[in-house]
Amino acid sequence: MEKDIYKKLGLKRYINAYDTLTNYGGSRMSDEVLEAYKEAASYFVDMREFQIKASERIAELTNNEAAYITTGASMGVTLACAACMVGNDRYLNSRLPNTEGMKNEVVIMRSQRNPYDKAIEVSGAKLVEIGNLFTTEEFELEGAINEKTAAVYYIKATNYSKAAMPLEKVIEIAHRKGIYVIVDAAAQLPPKENLWKFTKMGADIVAFSGGKALKGPLNTGFIVGKKELIESCRMIGFPNRGVARGGKISREDIAALLRAVERYVEMDEEQYQDDMRKRVEYFVNQLKDSNLYSVRIEEIGPVGQIYPRAEISLKTNAFSVEELAEKLKEDDPGILVGLPLQKPYDVFYINPLVMDECEKEIVLERLMEVGRTFKKEKEETR
Repeated sequence: MEKDIYKKLGLKRYINAYDTLTNYGGSRMSDEVLEAYKEAASYFVDMREFQIKASERIAELTNNEAAYITTGASMGVTLACAACMVGNDRYLNSRLPNTEGMKNEVVIMRSQRNPYDKAIEVSGAKLVEIGNLFTTEEFELEGAINEKTAAVYYIKATNYSKAAMPLEKVIEIAHRKGIYVIVDAAAQLPPKENLWKFTKMGADIVAFSGGKALKGPLNTGFIVGKKELIESCRMIGFPNRGVARGGKISREDIAALLRAVERYVEMDEEQYQDDMRKRVEYFVNQLKDSNLYSVRIEEIGPVGQIYPRAEISLKTNAFSVEELAEKLKEDDPGILVGLPLQKPYDVFYINPLVMDECEKEIVLERLMEVGRTFKKEKEETR
């Protein structure tokens, strides 16, 4: 019998030199994390107690007042918004997502609207936009906050920061008016200090993904923040019935995420960064004399994380970056390379975050092979 589940189902496998993309499975779990998953599957446990104990451990590891494990950062945002609206009121919780008569408005900067902000509306909250695509003024936030305001939402990512107010100023204005601030920091690791940085700045609740740099299960995440809000999230969330019942998380996922957080917090971050830099420098050194590619080191990740990537541009007009990226995906395993967040695609990236050491040579070989093939075909058609 075929042991490889992907081959058995006729699916193509990929080497991920792009990023921790949900569409391609997120990250890669370590043997320790997989072992924790397997161990948790061997016995049964009171899920409510397990959630509490594991979350308390994550709060301790991340230097936060409280924590709660979720099914991804998106559910963390949904729970955070719900908690800001209902507090510890079980009746209001039972009415969600019907929020008529509640403090049910969440303020969001128009420049920070993003594909994941539907998680806010899932809770029953109503979005109130301020600012425009070029700037957001302090008076706009001050004026938008009223007796219906439950929270201000802020996504911490460089691609949403250009026209946004600084987080520090958002926190200052919101707290002066007695309003909570929710920070979506799903992909903001590394550095590990971000696990406590935003709450130390004053953010009331912060959501992280467990399936990205933490290298836990794809469908996990957690929120950290003020104990009063986390307790409310515990009342709203699984294993309770209600608006967040769909956010059910298994005992195996809780165990694996906890171990992933432990490993991440305990790691030597300097060594971690050094390992990624060596992987990037491999491409710099190997391609420096290439007549196809020019390469430099980009010091930050796609949305502002602190780690290096190889930024590669073309020295030839025989093919485009987009054509190259599509051609690299064709083999089995296909190769995923990073593209800029917006067109035109004048460069592409090799991201070391989830690549195995042994994969870098395969990626380089395919880059050269595909590039030479394109160039030869171009010359033959002249």
